[in-house]
Amino acid sequence: MTEDDPLFHWRLSDHLSVINAAILIAGGDPSAIDELFFAGVDAPHRMEVQRRDGHPGFLAAFTSLKTAVRLRKLNALLEYRIYNGVESDRNEPCWILPQRWLSDPSEVKFRSYVDDSTNPILLEKEPDWERTLLDVQDLKAWLQERGLKTGFFFPVSEVDKDDFMDRSHDHFAPELAMAAAAWRGLSQTTKFPLGPKVAIEEWIRSNPSKWQGEGEISTSAKERIATLANWKRSGGANPTGG
Repeated sequence: MTEDDPLFHWRLSDHLSVINAAILIAGGDPSAIDELFFAGVDAPHRMEVQRRDGHPGFLAAFTSLKTAVRLRKLNALLEYRIYNGVESDRNEPCWILPQRWLSDPSEVKFRSYVDDSTNPILLEKEPDWERTLLDVQDLKAWLQERGLKTGFFFPVSEVDKDDFMDRSHDHFAPELAMAAAAWRGLSQTTKFPLGPKVAIEEWIRSNPSKWQGEGEISTSAKERIATLANWKRSGGANPTGG
């Protein structure tokens, strides 16, 4: 990943909010915005909001992170939003870092507290996920435990780049590059009901854009690639579907 990539500077952060981390896991850019328009008395009102659900996979990533934080499986610097006083018609929000969790399902959304001046305040039960922070290293370890080792948090550095995948290299071999791409594309898959070779052949058919040779990939080339990438040479489907 280079400085030309819009996500490059997000790597400067050693802590990320839960919201931004979920967006990055989903392959999105936390800087992306959506425009919302509301009908107004004189003219429509326009508001810019951070894009969230617009990133495929965001909801799943966000839900998983929130659950991990709530179950103490992922460390987080929690922040809750509080509202000062119950007498004011407008409860302006401010933020604190409470020293304990409010995870009892019987608790209402707001819980009363008293500050040093004996004024009642209301503390939201749900952490403020825009301000609650995750340590990037802890997050990466958590992702790795769940088998996720690609994407924004696991970039391929230039020094680790495979020369055989570089089309400009003098020794570039299209079939070798395609075999490696197929192997990597299936590296996170654990079940192969019809056997690995069939899965590889299907991957090749479903990913024609990965072919970097001249012209369309031939039937014989597909066969050679599937044979090369196949890690189970005994043939046939696994009796257990693996």
